[in-house]
This record gives sequence, structure tokens and C-alpha cells, in this order.
Amino acid sequence: MPPTLRTFDDAGHESAAPSWAIRLGFRPIEALAPLAWCAEITREHGDAVVVHGPLVETAPGRFFEGVWDGPFGEFGAAGACTTMGTGGASTGDGIHFVAPSHTYESLVTLADDDRLWVSNSIALALAVSGDGPDRTYPWYHRDLLGLQRRGITGDHPLSLPTRRGRRLFLHAATDLFVGPDLLVVTRPRPQPPVPGDFAEYRALLADAVADLVGNATDPARTRPLQVATTTSTGYDSTASSVLASEAGVGTSITFDRDRRGVPADCGRAIAERLGLRVEVHDTGSWRQSPDSVIAEFVAGTSGWAMLPMAALAPSRTGSLVFLGTLGDELWRRERADVDRALARPHDDEPAPAGLREFRLRAGIVFAHVPTIGAIHARAIHAIGRSPEMEPWTLHNEYDRPIPRRIVEEAGVPRAAFGQTSWNTIDTQTPEILARLRAAGFDDFLDESARQLPRQWAWRLRLKRYGGDRVLRAAARHGATWWGRGHRYGLRPVADAGQWAVATITRWQWHRSLPALYTFHWGTEALVRRYREQLATEAGDAD
Repeated sequence: MPPTLRTFDDAGHESAAPSWAIRLGFRPIEALAPLAWCAEITREHGDAVVVHGPLVETAPGRFFEGVWDGPFGEFGAAGACTTMGTGGASTGDGIHFVAPSHTYESLVTLADDDRLWVSNSIALALAVSGDGPDRTYPWYHRDLLGLQRRGITGDHPLSLPTRRGRRLFLHAATDLFVGPDLLVVTRPRPQPPVPGDFAEYRALLADAVADLVGNATDPARTRPLQVATTTSTGYDSTASSVLASEAGVGTSITFDRDRRGVPADCGRAIAERLGLRVEVHDTGSWRQSPDSVIAEFVAGTSGWAMLPMAALAPSRTGSLVFLGTLGDELWRRERADVDRALARPHDDEPAPAGLREFRLRAGIVFAHVPTIGAIHARAIHAIGRSPEMEPWTLHNEYDRPIPRRIVEEAGVPRAAFGQTSWNTIDTQTPEILARLRAAGFDDFLDESARQLPRQWAWRLRLKRYGGDRVLRAAARHGATWWGRGHRYGLRPVADAGQWAVATITRWQWHRSLPALYTFHWGTEALVRRYREQLATEAGDAD
């Protein structure tokens, strides 16, 4: 006879539970990454235990890390259109796990006989289940890039092999329902209405941003979040900062200086014009970060490009930070780069996907403003090209009428932003590989090669010793000419250098075997860290 269970309805009230319900319990671990969690559901015991870090908010029968566009006290993330974070809630007959409403992060599931693990971290799911990445499978980065290109997964999650021969599944922008039989059933995320014109679209963004701020600062939280925005001289984060400032956000984060000491995409003047306090960080400060921080970024596809964001830890622990992520693809006028179901078929460098493990450890919730309502990308693109947007259209190759109108109507002069596309995030694959080699990555590659079939082992060794040196030199020269072109106003030279760096870097990151193995290296490092954190908690209990 199954035990008597306590279950809770969607409002958090205890209700009578059928004998086949799942009981949801929590095990906080102070040493765990603050926003990480993993639910282990056991068929035999008919319950689920969620191990989680100290910043995951819990209530009877439900939990969440992050924010959603609704009052926090109602704990209604499952019915929210915009979710920046993950969580779950008991429904009486199972558990509803809530995914982010964007695709840069996902829910993770892994099953083994009578157990199922659900998590917001690939590495934590592997650590709790006693597994790891399969070193005989080099294509994780390619698969993760493919996930970004196809968007919402629905009934077809991304499947990745593990070292123990299991399959790990990633569910992007797709909620999950798990019953006592451990069968995973997908549920589509709620969506906002289709905007018909600029006014409706702007209101959709502004209302959602205001709701996210209200959720973050709600006194019903155990730990209300600090709130900040990021500002540059481009379009995306600048428009996001306008919306955030309207919602009461008072602090802006910006970056200055690239690796050569040249002034970068610093948004100080714009942020101050919006009445925001400004925090300025150096884009190169990540180079003083320990190897463990590098591992957090390279474990995500193209995540190295976001390494300057490492400067936000630890001062921003317990914060919600607004970003302009996806704006470049969604808001450009000349072509539609976001398709149905949030697919981005032309994406080569989904850098924000690399923020997942960093933010869980740093305790930061990132809100990607342009992803709000982006499911309606075709309608949004049509709005950007509509006659009403002509006064804010420049008819050049860096043309974003929608964010331009948002920013200009906030009082920022036209010439102060959106004039050129900067390379603020200035890390490059050759530099990352050089850093990893100093951290023992070469020994890791040698060990991995011994596990591969002979043909693949020789390919890995040859590209490690020869091909990458050539590519590194080519990328270095391209970057030099890119910088000189910008400095002296030589547009063709700058464009040629930018093209060379982008082409070489993308090829190297997604095709070169040494770079592909950064996923294995980074993920294994994170798995070890999570196991140590879990062991620390077990030791304390003894």
C-alpha cells in the first residue's frame, strides 16, 4: 500500500492526494551552486527529492530559480508567458517542470531503470546520476549548436550520449509533466498575443519587463533580488535599458576597453542620460579568472564569447540582470533571422548559451529582453519593416528600426547609439585554447585520444599539433587588421579582418576536434565540482 502523501494545488494549498501521486520534497545544500537544482524521482518510493542551492526559492509543493511575468507570491510560473529561470510544482497527479521561455537554456532529463533525474544543469544531472560525457563522442558542441538553430524542442528533445551508455535529453522552451510511471510528457509554454503594430509590441515588452522587476523585488521572496540592466552603444541592450529604467531599475552595467586597450562599446553616457547609476567593467578582466570559471563557459556551445560577463561575480550574486540577447537576430530590418518556434537556422555563435553554468554558480538570473514574445518573430519583423517605422529606418546594414524608436523616444539622440557593430565580447577561440593548454588541456586530449578509434585519434593529434597553430596565427592577423581598420576609419580593412576572424573562429569552434573537446573538459570539471559539493553536504550530515 503506497504511503499517505501530501500534495498541493496550483495555489499552494494542501489537497487530498490520490494514492498514486508524487510527493515533492527538498534538500537544500549550502555548498551547491546557488541557483542549481536536480530532482530525483523514484518509482519505488513514489516521491521526488530536489537537491538545490541556497538561492532557489521553495514553497510547499513548488520551487523556482529566477523570475516570471507575474506576482511572486502566487507562485504561478507554470502559467506565465515569460519565464527567465526554471522550476517545478506538484499538481496532485505528478510534477509540472517549468522551462525558460527562451532557448538559451533548457530542462535536462536523464533516466535509468526506476529513476528519473530532471535538472537545470547538464553537469549536475550527470553528477547526481553518477555519469559523465562520452569521450568517444566528439560532437556535443555541434549538437548544442543544432539545438539553438531549431528552437523549441516540443516532443523532439535533443538527445546526447553519456559515458554510461544512457541518453541525456535537453528540452528547450518546453515544459514537462512527470507522473508516477516516470513517463515524461511535454507541455507547450504559454504564449503572449501576437502584436499588431509597434505600440502593441512595445507595450508587450514594457509590461513583461515591469512584471519581471516586480517579481524579482517582491517582499514575499525569501531573498528579494537586486536588479540591474546592461547598456552599450548598440541597439539591443540600449533598448532593453530604456524598458528597464521605466520599470524602476536604477543601475546599469557596461563594459569598456578591448584587449588592445582601445575604447570599446561603453554605454556610460547613454545610461547616465537615462538616469541610471553606472558600473563599468573591463572586457579583459576575465583573464584573471581561475580555470574553474573558464570551464563554466566552455561547457556551453560558443560560451567562451561571454567570458567578460565573469566580471559580474560575486558582486551581482542574488541579482536579476537584463540583457539585449537575441535583439541582433530579431530586430534587424534587412532579413528575418528568427523563424517559427524560436528557430535560428543561420546561427553560428549562440554565445549566451554559455552563460548557463556560470549564472547558476554566480547566483545571477539573466533576463533576455528581446526573447519576450519572440515566438511571434515574423509579426515583429513585419512591424520593423512597416511604413510607420520609416522615420526610424536608416536603410544601412546596421538598421534596427524597432529598438531605435524605443531609444530615441526616450530622449537619446540618434547619433549616440546604433552607429556601428562593436566586438565588445572580444575573446577568440585560439586564445581560449592557449589558456586551456596551460591548464592541462593537452594531457586531457592525449587521454581522450587513447579512447578513440585509431583514425579519429590521429585526426585529433594532427589538428592539435598542426592545424590549430595555423588557424591561431590567421585569426591573430585578422584581429589585428580588424582593429586597425576601426582605429583609422578604414572600413574595407575592418570588414575584411572581421570576416577573417569570424570565419576562422566559427570553423575552429564547430569543426576542429581540439575545440570540440572543450565541452568534455569543461563538463567533466563541473561534474567533479558538483560531486565535491554534494559530498561536502553528506559529510556535514555525518
